[in-house]
Amino acid sequence: MLDWVARQNEAGLGQVSDKCSQVLTTKPHVAKLVEQLANRISAANGILTTLTKELSLDYKVAFGVEDSNQATIPDLIDRCSRWLETPEELSRWNNYFIRMRTARNQGMSGLIALLEMGSIPTKSAPHAFDRVYFSQLFVRWCAKTGTGSIDGTLHEKHVTEFKQLDQERLALAKYRTLVAHYERMPQVNAGIGAAGIVKSEMEENGATEQCGNY
Repeated sequence: MLDWVARQNEAGLGQVSDKCSQVLTTKPHVAKLVEQLANRISAANGILTTLTKELSLDYKVAFGVEDSNQATIPDLIDRCSRWLETPEELSRWNNYFIRMRTARNQGMSGLIALLEMGSIPTKSAPHAFDRVYFSQLFVRWCAKTGTGSIDGTLHEKHVTEFKQLDQERLALAKYRTLVAHYERMPQVNAGIGAAGIVKSEMEENGATEQCGNY
């Protein structure tokens, strides 16, 4: 009380503090003021509780505190004033909150958390969603079909077969190219000149016969 009076005097409000002191000198006045203040606080808490339920307000997201008891009055007044000045922003927030809650209920809490923390840029959200969505589909498919585990021996066998088939494909492509060149060579005077030499070497090496085996 003394500190309050001192601050009033420093601010040039000594007369106001004197009048307040006169009012507060009697217990009935003090009790009446305390009762009025308690009623107003109770009514304000009731209104705040109703507003919190109607808006599904998350105090941790909105104010960085656990509940309404930890939110300061200036912060509450400032936020409500901004809502009244720009009601369209409140509508946008409500739409976001509904979609965010739906996404969390559908198992995308991790993605929502990364978006809210800024770890994933907003423009990358569609790609991140597709990756999460199809990853979950793949996980469920593996669980349903029992293909979640990999047989190392069978996997190695498939890799070896793939390498062998790839080598055969390359060999086939090479021989097909040789046959294509061979068939385009002129048949008249085929043994004369550079073309005749190449054709003779191809026939000696049996390139056209090897291609026929494929």
